[in-house]
Amino acid sequence: MKHKFLLTLCTIGIFACQAPEVTKEDKLTQEIATLTDKKSQRTFLEKIGTADQAVRDQESAINQKYGYDSKEHQQAVEAMMDTDKSNLAKIEAYILKHGYPNKIDHGNKAFYAPWIVMHHASKESGTRRRNFKYLYEYYKKDMLEPDRLTFFLARMHNLEFGHRIRWKGPFTVQQELDSMINALDLREIADEIDKKFP
Repeated sequence: MKHKFLLTLCTIGIFACQAPEVTKEDKLTQEIATLTDKKSQRTFLEKIGTADQAVRDQESAINQKYGYDSKEHQQAVEAMMDTDKSNLAKIEAYILKHGYPNKIDHGNKAFYAPWIVMHHASKESGTRRRNFKYLYEYYKKDMLEPDRLTFFLARMHNLEFGHRIRWKGPFTVQQELDSMINALDLREIADEIDKKFP
């Protein structure tokens, strides 16, 4: 009888230890699901935008105080990269669930948060290509300024090809955008969006 009791106790203990672990992704999915109104969405996005800038201000201050090659600066750069990675996961999870924010419902700061987080993302993340469609569509809606989109694409081009496009003579904003879209092989995506805006 004693053996059966011990065996039952061990079995319960084993199954209790095998309870599913809640991952960061699960917590993020749960957090995003709670953002059911524009106010909570705005707060969430603004907080991400603030964190993006704060970590850059901190890195700059540490660089000035301790120097570029210092241990302190290296730690600040690592903290910035960690924040960028975390912010990107939050932004992409948000967009997947709620779509890209807009200026009218969310305000300027929340609207620009995804743009700045994607702009600061690592080359390896692939986020610029994945999310170009949102930015281009908002550009076509006259919500995202042309200079922000060209800045975004210029950085993408520099990261992918190791240089910026060189221009000969004057050019218009549209010529610059078209050249970068073509060079980055984004024309098919742009053309699909262009059809919505004759």
